[in-house]
Amino acid sequence: MRPNLFITLSILTSIISSTASAQDADRQMAFLMAVSGNCAELVIDGEAMPCDGNLFNTDYDDGRIGFAFMAEGPGGKIITFSGRGQEQQSPAANVRLQPIDGVVLAGGIQLVKGECLFENPYAGPARIECTARSSSGLQYVGRFLTDGEEPVMIELGDES
Repeated sequence: MRPNLFITLSILTSIISSTASAQDADRQMAFLMAVSGNCAELVIDGEAMPCDGNLFNTDYDDGRIGFAFMAEGPGGKIITFSGRGQEQQSPAANVRLQPIDGVVLAGGIQLVKGECLFENPYAGPARIECTARSSSGLQYVGRFLTDGEEPVMIELGDES
């Protein structure tokens, strides 16, 4: 595993574990996939910011999935575009479209309407493009292109 990706993955796992809300106490993260590449755009609460070259895909045991983008720099924000995996569509070969109903930020979950389009990261460089808007009009965007290297997959979940 690439050293910078390993450090970022460790930090993200800690943050995700420590920010789970009381209502999500029974939900467990089943898989965490990490890819590296070029983050072309990141907009959080309507504010554009530079973003990190790592992206994470979370998969929970209740079927909820997420795409986590990280802003660059100290104190960088993390945003996860989240939706129910059962609603995922496949408009073309190696392409999935995931409806998004929430974005997860440090302050909690913001209800939104949006979608993430993502390509198969095992088939070479892959696009991950998420867009969403809150009912108050705040915009959220994440656009990423993987470097084509195989993703790092960590299986989590119940270890009993």
